[in-house]
Amino acid sequence: MATPPAKLPDLQGRHILICRPEPEASRLAQCFREAGAVPRVLSLIEREPLPETPERRTLILSLDHYTHIITVSPYAARLLLDEVDTWWPQIPTGIRWYAVGAGTAAVLAEQGLSRANLPRAGPARRCWPYPPWPGLTVSGYCWPAAKTAAN
Repeated sequence: MATPPAKLPDLQGRHILICRPEPEASRLAQCFREAGAVPRVLSLIEREPLPETPERRTLILSLDHYTHIITVSPYAARLLLDEVDTWWPQIPTGIRWYAVGAGTAAVLAEQGLSRANLPRAGPARRCWPYPPWPGLTVSGYCWPAAKTAAN
């Protein structure tokens, strides 16, 4: 059974300021416009890929040492997949890919990656489905796998 489209709230004449980077800001503004609002876009940051460094290259070349990768936006997921494509003949297997939203999950799905959508509510620490372990750090794009006797 198909889900009916969500009814847009009546925002007739309301002035909305959107502080997201492009292109998401314009897409969001269009949604508000369709609901009758008067949106204005004030993008406060520009996304720009970081330059390649030996550390970043090493991290990408070590991708097969990770069991979980969390992607936080469609833009970040695309950049990561582009870098992986540059350095790997194919994406390493055995990695569980996570997306924080539907748009990010769609980017992973375009590459045929298995993915798990993280819950939308709450900060990231509530979204991680596993209990914390000593020494957990965020390293670039990836969360390193725990070193246990089972690994």
